[in-house]
Amino acid sequence: MATTVSPRDVREKKFTTRGLLWSGDWYRADEVDEFLDQVAATLELVGADNIRLTRRLKLRERNES
Repeated sequence: MATTVSPRDVREKKFTTRGLLWSGDWYRADEVDEFLDQVAATLELVGADNIRLTRRLKLRERNES
């Protein structure tokens, strides 16, 4: 399972460049792919937590009615 990342990790992530492509840098595809896997894993966890918490809240609201 991929490790999760924080918003700070996303903002501060730097990829290794492999030279210039006209006016831009080339990035190592394996590093970018690994980072995107981590971002995807984090989003999946957040989404699952959101679903779980929404269900708990709805159950609690029903029980309090």
